[in-house]
Amino acid sequence: MGIILNNFGELYFHKQQFQTAIHYLNEAYEVKNRTKHPSYSSIAVTLRALGEVYLADNRWAEAETYITRALQEARRSQTGVFDTVVLASIYDLQGNLLAKQGRLPEAAAAFENAVDGIETELADLKSHHWKTSLLSSSQDHFHNLILLNHARLNNPVAAFEVAEKARARAFLDLVGGQIGFEYGEQLANATRTIKDVLSTVNAQPFTWAELRRKLPPTITVVEYTMTENQLLIWVLNSEGLRSRAVALSREQLDRLVDDFRIAVTLSNSDFKARFSGWKASLEETQRRASELYRRLIAPIKNLLPLDRLVCFVPDGGLYYVPFAALVDPATQKYLVEEYTIFYAPSASILARSLEMQRQKPSATPLLMISNPAMGRKALKQFRYLQPLVDAEGFDDQIAHLFKGSGFLRAAAATKSAVRAAMPNYEIVHFSAHGVLNDQEPLLSALVLAEEIGPGGLLPVKQAETVVSEDNGLLYTHELFTLSLPKTRLLVLSACETALGRLWGGEGMVGMARAVFYAGVPSLIATQWKVADGPTGQLMVAFCQELRAGATIAGALAQAQRDYLQKSTQPERRHPYYWGGFCLMGSYYLRGNHR
Repeated sequence: MGIILNNFGELYFHKQQFQTAIHYLNEAYEVKNRTKHPSYSSIAVTLRALGEVYLADNRWAEAETYITRALQEARRSQTGVFDTVVLASIYDLQGNLLAKQGRLPEAAAAFENAVDGIETELADLKSHHWKTSLLSSSQDHFHNLILLNHARLNNPVAAFEVAEKARARAFLDLVGGQIGFEYGEQLANATRTIKDVLSTVNAQPFTWAELRRKLPPTITVVEYTMTENQLLIWVLNSEGLRSRAVALSREQLDRLVDDFRIAVTLSNSDFKARFSGWKASLEETQRRASELYRRLIAPIKNLLPLDRLVCFVPDGGLYYVPFAALVDPATQKYLVEEYTIFYAPSASILARSLEMQRQKPSATPLLMISNPAMGRKALKQFRYLQPLVDAEGFDDQIAHLFKGSGFLRAAAATKSAVRAAMPNYEIVHFSAHGVLNDQEPLLSALVLAEEIGPGGLLPVKQAETVVSEDNGLLYTHELFTLSLPKTRLLVLSACETALGRLWGGEGMVGMARAVFYAGVPSLIATQWKVADGPTGQLMVAFCQELRAGATIAGALAQAQRDYLQKSTQPERRHPYYWGGFCLMGSYYLRGNHR
């Protein structure tokens, strides 16, 4: 009954019928307090709700009284995640009250108490799922502290360090080898820690001072934090840490991103049917790209040194944005024509991926997985998939660039053969179909050959024959079970491999996370469904640049520029064909590059 009365109180609060809300919440408090074994956390929830109503009604003295009482009750019960969440929410409300009263240092302390409670719980949790869920549900606490530090205390460094704490923490712990990863029964026996240099690293985010020492001076990091009504942008490089605030709501930004992605992917499966209208499609795409540029790049353009590597750290819907394809409305140039672009989930994960790259041993240069022969099960499940015949010639060209390359094609490219071969190679290149499951991203997959007979490296050697009932799908959750101590770069030249499911604070949960956990510091993936012919051309150009000594980021950027500028078919300059490829993690393949 107490919970029902509490819910009625919350309902009337949201209707701004404050007196009715107070009536029901007082009734809820009385019922909860009369039970034989009262729940202190449950009582604290009701007292907090009363404080929130009084705060909204500008009755600050009453609000402070109930918030204080709520804190007293919540502190009596600190035994689990729920208790931590309740206590953090009360501290957060206290911070809002103190901020309204102009007591800013006290407000900051209250918000810090909320964040510290979440941080402590994150450190104790061993489950990736629970870490992700807790961080997702606690984003407002971090955002309130970020905004207070940034706007009212004029402390952008402190605001940035809180932003780093708020993003990709479960991901950071995975990369740091601090927690196991589970996915129901399928991964019950797969929980492990990374067996490399990072296994002993404390997976706390780096401070600005630490990042300044660890990040190469050639890099500029642009990190975004999207709060409910404001976009904060930090620019980190050798010149210091600077920030900008943009008046833009999360809803407005999501709409801009959706409009752009609809425009840029018009060239997808039905592009040939609209071929005569490619110019109109291009103009619409560029117009939408310019709108995003005005919000995301223009406010910081004067802080970006020319000819500089730029690492973008997205937030929220920005994970769906191919920054390389944004258009400067003044020059009509794409961003990739001015900068070499790559991505990271956080500045701290970028620093750790660079450390990981520096520790890699030497290995055979390249493993090419080319156009696996889809078996009956995959064809039945994904009837729309067709063999990637156009890609095979390009894959051959790539393999010939690297001496001693391993090659798995058609029926030989089975899951067992691929998994057995991957740990021995520096670069692993998948030229295959990708299947996205954005609701259950651990069930996204690469489509390989079914285990129907012999498979192995061609033409050099054969792996042992494996016969199973496997459907040939290499799922994301299976990538988590791999250990790739020698692999520096994984290229997923397949559809939508950069996508997954967005979790608040954690960013995009999908194949990229699995690849980093497997010990690979650099990943090239795709942000939409890509065409195999143009993709093959772009990948050949990329590998030629890489073979000639370019960094991974430099090779990809140059390949995109060449495709954009030199294509003999004007319609192929549409960003759909080249803009969806992105590099995540370390920007270089080997060497120090500081």
